[in-house]
Amino acid sequence: MGVYAAARIELDVIDLDHGYVGSQITYFLQQRNTLKLEVVNQNRPQYSLATAKEYVRKSGRWGAFVINPGASNRLQRAILARNDTSYNSSEAMTVLLSSGRNSVVSSKYVQPELETLAQYATTQFAIAHVSSTRNVTEWSLSTLISPVGYTTVDVAPYGFGIARYAPMYAVFVSVACTLAAQILVKLSCGEMYSRVNHHHLAVYFHMLMVAWSTLLSLFCALAVLAFRERGYNAQRLGLPMTAGRVLAIFGTFDAALLVTSQWLFFWITLLPPDFVPFIFVLTLTTTSVSSTVALELVPASLRWIVAVPGYNSATLFRYIVSGAYPQLGMHIGILLGEAGAMFLLNSAAIMVRQYWLISGFADDAGWFKASIFYKCPAIAKQESVSDMEQEYSIEDDTNEPVDQIRYTLFGS
Repeated sequence: MGVYAAARIELDVIDLDHGYVGSQITYFLQQRNTLKLEVVNQNRPQYSLATAKEYVRKSGRWGAFVINPGASNRLQRAILARNDTSYNSSEAMTVLLSSGRNSVVSSKYVQPELETLAQYATTQFAIAHVSSTRNVTEWSLSTLISPVGYTTVDVAPYGFGIARYAPMYAVFVSVACTLAAQILVKLSCGEMYSRVNHHHLAVYFHMLMVAWSTLLSLFCALAVLAFRERGYNAQRLGLPMTAGRVLAIFGTFDAALLVTSQWLFFWITLLPPDFVPFIFVLTLTTTSVSSTVALELVPASLRWIVAVPGYNSATLFRYIVSGAYPQLGMHIGILLGEAGAMFLLNSAAIMVRQYWLISGFADDAGWFKASIFYKCPAIAKQESVSDMEQEYSIEDDTNEPVDQIRYTLFGS
């Protein structure tokens, strides 16, 4: 694991045993300081394995080591029983993982490191425990081979089907479709700017973006519903896919795609065509990256990705599907705030483009007057009318006989 990422992944150690096993496991876990470990105050009476699971799921922690209650007593009884084979060492510790926090980071960094730390702690405990005891031959075989073990539990499962990359692919494909549609709208609506009032233009374009994002969001929500794994609701792969969650997924994609569509519309409206590919690549790159990374693991100079719609929609989607790390207020507030801001900016952009076209400062395609590709709107309109007249005109040759003219026109 990278040193930068490891230093920012926070894990907890929760000792519910309050005995020899708990203190020793905590000590060995802290010896390996590859991750940021924090010992939670385990003396609180409300702490149990169930509350520890809820704490990890909701607090935003990547995982935790829980030394289960009674671990020391169970081990002591198994040692004294000698031939008792019913002892289960895996009940000593529970390793909690929250893959719904961010499945890419969890699978690449957190889960391997959790397994490594747990194996290290249990191995060191076994070595220390055997070394401190003289009558090893009197122990039962189960306590000799593995005095303590662990069980891994995912408190927010998120590993089903297309869930891991669903937000990224949904916004990625939708942005590509939106770009093509908006370029077509820009090239075909030049005359509208000279004939329609600014307020009516703003209403038209805003409603067009809302309708377009709603349609694409419906496709995205149906795709998630259709491509989930078989038996999704029966197996513990995530929260049950109910009508409410499908509607929440639809709303999440709708908000993200609306803001992204507004962003593209703003730049496509004001910039000449040669800058559009740059905006398109920038939008796709930031959307793809922000949908898969965790905010805590990026440098401080890149923390602005929290404002990218793809990041907020991906985080909301993971919460809807897995229930991990609820931060609804922040992400919904960012998306709504950006939608409102882009509404004002696009209204101003429509007014500016209308002024440019009427004054001749820019043409219908978006080229400015200083560009070699610029074509004056008035001249372009005259040429268009001349081409239409030439296309539908009939040559009238007075020197041609009348019968020949009839034959030419009517074929008889």
